[in-house]
Amino acid sequence: MKRILVFMLAALMALAFAACSKPQSGTETTPPPSGGDQQGSGNNEGGAEKTENAGANIDLVLDGSRLGVLQPVNEGKAKINGLVIASGSGHHEYPSVEELLAAGFKTEGLCSEFFLNEWFEVYGDVEGNINAYVLPNDPALDLAKAKDAELAAIHEGLDYPVFGGPAAPDPEANGKYLSAYVNSASASGAGLYNVIFTDGETVIGVVQLNIVPEPQA
Repeated sequence: MKRILVFMLAALMALAFAACSKPQSGTETTPPPSGGDQQGSGNNEGGAEKTENAGANIDLVLDGSRLGVLQPVNEGKAKINGLVIASGSGHHEYPSVEELLAAGFKTEGLCSEFFLNEWFEVYGDVEGNINAYVLPNDPALDLAKAKDAELAAIHEGLDYPVFGGPAAPDPEANGKYLSAYVNSASASGAGLYNVIFTDGETVIGVVQLNIVPEPQA
């Protein structure tokens, strides 16, 4: 009787071992094809796309919902640590230039709404040399890829005054980069404008402003 039980147990163990060693249906895997097409494999196509967009801020928003925010665009030869944007004409009840500078440069909550015909001034804490442009918001202009020469050409055709930019900061005026205003007779009129900073080649940062009609007397 004991021998029969031993033989039965041996047979059961052999069957169990055979079942475990056999691949289960649907779980058999095949090695990935050569060329690394799997996600995250670092194939040439995905790698090229990553390189092309390296440094670009994909969250760049120019629809008026992030007014007064310094938005980084590309890494370049210059870096903007913070800004002060002030009214140069006192038409708004904004703090004075001196008060704003005393409070320090920042990247959010910058003064961002100005009237037509109202001067505004831009000061910066910047590493390296930058150019600055004030241009009407143009959804067709891809600022992540725009070049300094392209922006300069648009700047040349403006029918409103922009002084000091593109230029180096004025050391006698607290490091002011530019003064600008959009006159009420300008073809571009009231609306969204971009203060665009470049390192002389590519766009490194953008602040969006809202230019509104003058208040009625």
